[in-house]
Amino acid sequence: MHRNPISDKPVGPTHRRGTTLLEMVATMSVLLVLAVAAVRMLSTVSEIGIATADDGRRRSEASRLADSFRQDIRAADTVQADQWPVEISHDDLEIRYQYDPAESAVDRTIWRDSDRIATDRFRLPIKCDPQLESDPDRIRLSLARGVGVSWIVEVNRP
Repeated sequence: MHRNPISDKPVGPTHRRGTTLLEMVATMSVLLVLAVAAVRMLSTVSEIGIATADDGRRRSEASRLADSFRQDIRAADTVQADQWPVEISHDDLEIRYQYDPAESAVDRTIWRDSDRIATDRFRLPIKCDPQLESDPDRIRLSLARGVGVSWIVEVNRP
């Protein structure tokens, strides 16, 4: 290393110790931007995961509704299924299916002699619009959900 003859200070590159305040601020800013991006990404992934799990549960509920609906109608003595509520009589039981559009759900209630025995709720997939069709031979419950996505439950009348 050379020395300046006038000031007797070293000339050329010097070794610094530590970092400057500007370097620290710049590093912290970069880390902050990365942290915000990571939190947003994790939040979005979490929301997608929750929505997917909820949709899967609702699809399972639609399948459970289809099974109960078929079983109840096959065992029925009489069925009124022209509109909601669907009323099914079997021995001394009355089974009533009622659609609740506010909750996007169908409630199945079993009655015996004006006493409610049990209630089951089937939460349908989001934007699902259940429609009933009835003719002398069969009953059809359509769970339509947009273009090309629907479930159809068709049961022969007793």
